[in-house]
Amino acid sequence: MDFRKNRSNAYGTEQDELPYQPIASRTAPLSAAPATAVPEERFDAERSQKISSGSLLETQAGLIIQNHNSRLEIAEFNWFGYNSKTLQVGEKSTINFTLGAQGMSEFSFDYFALHNHTTVMNFYDVNGTLIGSEKLLYTGSVTAKQFVIKTLSFTAPSGTQIARAELVTGDEPAVGDYGFHVDNVRWAAAGLLPVNFTFDRMQKDTGTSATDFITKDGSAGRQVEGTLSRALSANETLEFWDGSRWVAASVNGMRWQAQDDTAHAADWEYRLRVVDTAGNATPEQSHQVVLDVTPPPVQVIFERMSKDDGVADDWRTADGSAGRLVSGSLDRTPDAGDVAEYSYDGGKTWHTLTLNGLDWSFTDPDGHNADWQYLIRFTDIAGNVAAPAVQDVVLLPLDITLSFDRMEKDTGASDSDFITRDGSAGRRVEGTLSRELNAGETLQFWNGTAWVNATATGLTWQAQDDAAHGGSWTYRLRVVDATGSTLEDQHQDVLLTPPSPVRVTFDYMEKDDGIAGDWRTSDGSAGRLVSGKLDRALSPGDVVEYSLDGGVSWQVASLNGLGWSFTDPAAHGQDWVYLVRIHDVAGNIAAPVSQTAVLLPPPPVSLTFERMDKDSGISATDFITNDGSAGRLVEGTLSRALSAGETLEMWDGQRWVSVSVSGLSWSAQDDAAHAADWQYKLRVLNPGGVPFHEQTQDVVLDLVLPDAAGLSGMGKDSGLDVQNLYTSDGRAGRIYWGTFAAAETGARVEVTTDGGLTWHDALTDGNRWSWQDNEDHGADWTVQTRITDRAGNTYEGTPHQVRMDATPPDHPDLINREGDRLTVSLKNSGVVAGDRIIVHIDGKNAFYTLTAADIQAGQAVVTLPANSRLSAEYRAAFMDAHGNVSDYFSRTPLIFDFEDQKAFNHPVRNKAYDFGLFSIIWSGSSANHGITGVAKEQGMQYPTNTLGITCVGDPVTLMLNHGKKSNKMTFEIKDLTLGDIRIEFYDDGKLAYNYTAYMRNGKYQYLTVDLPAGKEFTSIKFIPATSGDVLAIDNLNFWVYDDKIVSTETTQTVLNGDIISVGDNLDNIFIVNKVSDLSKIEIFNGNGGIDTLKLAGANQTLDLTSFLGKIQSMEVIDITGSGNNTLNLSLGDILQQGGKDLFNISGNVQMVVKGNAGDKINLSDLLPDKSDVGDWSSSGNVTVGGVTYAVWQHSALDAELLVQSGITTNLLNH
Repeated sequence: MDFRKNRSNAYGTEQDELPYQPIASRTAPLSAAPATAVPEERFDAERSQKISSGSLLETQAGLIIQNHNSRLEIAEFNWFGYNSKTLQVGEKSTINFTLGAQGMSEFSFDYFALHNHTTVMNFYDVNGTLIGSEKLLYTGSVTAKQFVIKTLSFTAPSGTQIARAELVTGDEPAVGDYGFHVDNVRWAAAGLLPVNFTFDRMQKDTGTSATDFITKDGSAGRQVEGTLSRALSANETLEFWDGSRWVAASVNGMRWQAQDDTAHAADWEYRLRVVDTAGNATPEQSHQVVLDVTPPPVQVIFERMSKDDGVADDWRTADGSAGRLVSGSLDRTPDAGDVAEYSYDGGKTWHTLTLNGLDWSFTDPDGHNADWQYLIRFTDIAGNVAAPAVQDVVLLPLDITLSFDRMEKDTGASDSDFITRDGSAGRRVEGTLSRELNAGETLQFWNGTAWVNATATGLTWQAQDDAAHGGSWTYRLRVVDATGSTLEDQHQDVLLTPPSPVRVTFDYMEKDDGIAGDWRTSDGSAGRLVSGKLDRALSPGDVVEYSLDGGVSWQVASLNGLGWSFTDPAAHGQDWVYLVRIHDVAGNIAAPVSQTAVLLPPPPVSLTFERMDKDSGISATDFITNDGSAGRLVEGTLSRALSAGETLEMWDGQRWVSVSVSGLSWSAQDDAAHAADWQYKLRVLNPGGVPFHEQTQDVVLDLVLPDAAGLSGMGKDSGLDVQNLYTSDGRAGRIYWGTFAAAETGARVEVTTDGGLTWHDALTDGNRWSWQDNEDHGADWTVQTRITDRAGNTYEGTPHQVRMDATPPDHPDLINREGDRLTVSLKNSGVVAGDRIIVHIDGKNAFYTLTAADIQAGQAVVTLPANSRLSAEYRAAFMDAHGNVSDYFSRTPLIFDFEDQKAFNHPVRNKAYDFGLFSIIWSGSSANHGITGVAKEQGMQYPTNTLGITCVGDPVTLMLNHGKKSNKMTFEIKDLTLGDIRIEFYDDGKLAYNYTAYMRNGKYQYLTVDLPAGKEFTSIKFIPATSGDVLAIDNLNFWVYDDKIVSTETTQTVLNGDIISVGDNLDNIFIVNKVSDLSKIEIFNGNGGIDTLKLAGANQTLDLTSFLGKIQSMEVIDITGSGNNTLNLSLGDILQQGGKDLFNISGNVQMVVKGNAGDKINLSDLLPDKSDVGDWSSSGNVTVGGVTYAVWQHSALDAELLVQSGITTNLLNH
């Protein structure tokens, strides 16, 4: 930015630069700078560099620049025509300019900023006081590609110096960081700046603060640290007074430190001063250190604690539980900085004590089980710790209570009521204490005759009674302390009782459905009342007991006076026994009384398994699944309702589980997981739980994926191959068929043609499947099968791509015949290997499949049918793999054999006789001149009975008409017996070529003359060698053709031996005179339109089914002929030949058969793979085009046959 610097511009134009302004004319500074401000930093001598955040740079001119937090660099500036080195400051930056120890009276610089970043310049004195601030405005625009240079200048107020100039750049978020550019920094030095010090910290500063310079440690050896207000100059040093002498302090930037190796016994003072090399010293600055070694004098008074449950405030308690408030007071107010602490664990840990004036308190969170202490201490600001105040707490023992809990040989219903029938010696007595025994305390036990020692363990006690008792007695228990005093005495009476003499009888039970009171029943169900009587009342505490399990277990019966009863909750499946007895309070048990109940047999029942959850696959009731996981409901039926007490159980493969029954239906939950086949069992249990009928059901777990359902064929395929999935017919109604593994019979087959978005069920017959596609297709599509076996395992087959193309290929652009070989050009045709060439010639046809070698060669050679006339028109077309047939390239060779000409002789000399393509001029006239038949008796060496050109001795000329030319000629010459013949070829009257046909003793010669390259002819002159030589010329081939492009013939007659006959997209008619004419047919395809196959003969049988894949798209079969014709037709044929809604709107694939009385149809319901998925049936009549047809509708597929009235239809439903 220096105006004296290089301003060359490698990129901009003159318009990019601003006019040069002298210094005096630039924007006026904010304050005038005196002429003495000459030191300057222009940055030219500085190397380009970046100054990292937190770093500083001292320039060669002595300017110190410090980067605090952002981008700062010295770099070349080369924009808008300016080329100069500047100090570039990033946005949101803080940059300081100083001279170190030197102060400044003035400071200025030049600047520019390309965007308004609201930048501020602040000026501070040595004490950090702001003495001035100026806002710097932006000076240019990036979009305008220009800026102006401004100057900031500042003069320190009177009596101050600039110690630091601070540049703070702003931020404009919407604009990039183009930077703030500074150059030509100038200043006026003003002498050294005053220096100030801080004392920040010292080692061994004890107490609560490490920076208050109050300590209890005056020992020698501590480091003292602080800061300076400015850096020292090179000739200045810092000295430190350690309380006894001046020592050198070390300085690092703006920080200092010094070592105090003096020991101090009282307060002392630190001092600092700066000394220059001349010995001049700045005023000293000092800091006081306080030495305090006296602990705080505060006295602590313990007053009370909560849970002091003895005498108030005696610090004696029987309650050592956690959570008590401890409080007290102080004798004086602590000094500032003193800290109070408490401990409730004997001084192991200390906690800050809360003070409220002279009062204090804390909460003890611990529980205590022995005597303990509380301690409180004070620590002053210097770290002196006073001796702690101590309060002892005494934990008193608790009162004790005793209990008798149980004794051995306590007979009867309760083992803790101390009532027994057994007074024998030797039993242990036990009980509890409310607290543990204290030291010196003993426990004594009275066994009815003597005191013995009892054993106490924790809060339980026990004692041994070895006395025998003949009557009731009393136990006693007491606690004796160390002085022999009894603290507690407890007793327990024991009652000794004899057995009861009461007698028991049985009277009645419910559900006794035979003779009342005979205890015989067919109802073993649960829940019956059983009752009886006693002969006398029981004593208190005696009970009547009953057993349902033969005495293994006993329950108490209900008693009402002398009557007893109980309810039997059990169900019984066989005879059972009730037992009743008397059990007295002392445990005496009388002999039980028994009663047998007889269970009569139930009626018979049969069970069925109907279904189970998770029965995956085709059927939900076949118990074949691929899911063996736990948790399924199994259901079935019963032949009769269960009788009272009867239940069902089901074996889930691992265990018997309960079954729910509702009427004649049952269900059970199988929560077992199965990893293989398993078996369910269902059984009926009588009320006693005895099974008497069982039914089983096998479950098959099939986890094996089935093999894919294969695709065998597709209807409306190309005709070249019913399995190649190439077609030109995308109409709805086609059939797909295939097979799957025989082992998967019963599987479900589905088909998708939209990539799996929708799946359609196929029809199955054994292991064969078929599906009718009712969608129209206008482009390629895919066919994919999915098979689900009976267990529900599903496998998706590989998608099959169906190639759909209804566009015929381009026709051949050239064909040419040579003898029995036809060359077909493949250039520009787009055909590929596998496509076919169809050839028609002389009422015959040929069929050729292209090879890769043909495609590479660009042509194919087709062998023509034998004995094809040379003059016959021939044509060729392409048929692609989809069955589309191109137009035909037709070529008619201009070959004359004169057989269709009228014979004549004695032509007029030199007259041109016009034969269409050419004209003939004879130069002579006689009986041997003209178009004649050369007879055998005329002495010809090669006799013939055909017509031809003849002459004797004189030349004959042939001239091409209509401007045609050729370069090749083929012809027959006969009877050259006297000499050679010269043949001259002329091009528009000019001789182009000579050729000599040599004498061969009159033998037949077939000659071909090729003119040299570039030569053509328009006329030919035949010149005999002698005047008497008879010459015959026949079968002329000028190698000139009549070429044209023709469409497929709308009406075609199929001849015996034909191998192909195809139509186009129009309504074609194909006439077959005899069915045997189709014996060699390979492709017979009507293609688009509604095509008709007409059987012309009589008494013919056309078995359309035998031509599967060969005859296609024949929507109408006309068997009228000349009478009594038969058509064998199947469902597969109709789906192959027909189309959807062709003749009336029914949604079905339709085909029509025409005929009359005497004609017959045998209509089969089989598909191409012989599968049978439904039957034919009559569906009434329909009139189409004024003709009445009987309609035959298929039951499973959308197919119908329209048969003209009069035809006999035989249905062959399998």
